[in-house]
Amino acid sequence: MGNSPPVSRRGTGWLVLTFILIALFHRGEFAGGAPLVAVTPPARTHRVLMLRALIATAVLVALLFAGQPPAKAAIVIGGLLLLTGGSVASASMPRSTGRCC
Repeated sequence: MGNSPPVSRRGTGWLVLTFILIALFHRGEFAGGAPLVAVTPPARTHRVLMLRALIATAVLVALLFAGQPPAKAAIVIGGLLLLTGGSVASASMPRSTGRCC
């Protein structure tokens, strides 16, 4: 037990073996074909929510630098974010069927 190698070295051997076996059994997948091109959709941002989050972050940092305890500052900011609303939960939550499970 005392002379056994660290866990990271033992795991590395299995990782290399797994890589070699995958490369051997799936040679056709790795044979240079056409390069993969990822199509990235345009980014969608909800500007109001982003602005609220940035303001909340700035106020939280200001409260922390003012000497407020982190837990108290986080609860205050979380409560203010909940009170100001801004998004409709029913739009993103699945509808309930009324059954438990």
